[in-house]
Amino acid sequence: MYTLKKDPTISAPQKNMPHPKSFRPAIAPLKKIPQKLQQPKPLKQVIKKKKIGSLQTKTLLSWQALKFESTPKSTAWYVVIFVILVSLVALGLFSDNFPLAILAILIGLILYLFEKKESQYFKFGITTEGIFAQDRIYKFSSLDNFWIFYKPNGRKDLSLKSKKSLIPYIQIPLGDVDPSTLREALLDFIPEVEHEEAIADSLERLI
Repeated sequence: MYTLKKDPTISAPQKNMPHPKSFRPAIAPLKKIPQKLQQPKPLKQVIKKKKIGSLQTKTLLSWQALKFESTPKSTAWYVVIFVILVSLVALGLFSDNFPLAILAILIGLILYLFEKKESQYFKFGITTEGIFAQDRIYKFSSLDNFWIFYKPNGRKDLSLKSKKSLIPYIQIPLGDVDPSTLREALLDFIPEVEHEEAIADSLERLI
């Protein structure tokens, strides 16, 4: 009988060697992707709202006017003021009353600076809360009454009577605002009472 001979170059299979079909590459299992990354939430836009005063505050009327309205002066006015100041200085020097002379010089300097000062336009108005002048507001709860000084070629001011004894009266220039419209707007909040013109206001217009 014919028998097969083993080829010496072919070695016998090892006992512990895995079968080819059972060989699988070692791959780490994939981790599950979190749901937050799979379904991103829509971005929310945050809008910041700036609160200005009370939400119920409403502007009823507004206007612009010069803070200081100087009255046009003639040459005679300057001559009279100059003569008075020089006379006071001379009187103070000859009578050894130096405070009087210094006071006259200071008055002349103040008048000069006041004339050279440029007037600025301020914003005024009426709201449901009070009356504002630029960045300051006078609430109706702090006011007693009002009066309007209006002359076509003269004084045009809104006078407010305050409850505070330190500053009893507040003067606000009217500018080009209609006094009738202003009066009707104020009557809904404070009464109208006639005010007397103060001496200081009269001197201020003369200066």
